[in-house]
Amino acid sequence: MLHEALYQLLASRDGVTCESLWAAGPHDAVRDELIAFAATDRPPWAPITAAKCVARAADDDVAWTAVQAWMVDPARPGLAVAALDGLDVIGEVRAVALADLAAARIDTDARFAPLGRSRLEDSARPAVRAKVP
Repeated sequence: MLHEALYQLLASRDGVTCESLWAAGPHDAVRDELIAFAATDRPPWAPITAAKCVARAADDDVAWTAVQAWMVDPARPGLAVAALDGLDVIGEVRAVALADLAAARIDTDARFAPLGRSRLEDSARPAVRAKVP
């Protein structure tokens, strides 16, 4: 039931807010479904939307583990960029750790580098901006 409800929201071409996704059910169940949707390819915009919402909730340990995995997965640069959506909304310690992961990836992934660098530079947090390589 929850899976289908989230799928319908994510499939919308009009876009969906993270708030509406989180309101679809209990936090842990929605989080787990969004992490699973981030691993899919259909509809093509769904994984990025799901990943952005998970990243914005990365103070949650399970969400944080997923975000860290996306940051080091060379096959999914889009999810790594989406993970940076959490930089200014998660706690400072995790935001700086996320910036460290992004900086390391900028040095090794030409596809990720331009957007990753831009996201770090645009952060409202000085500690995050200081990580720009």
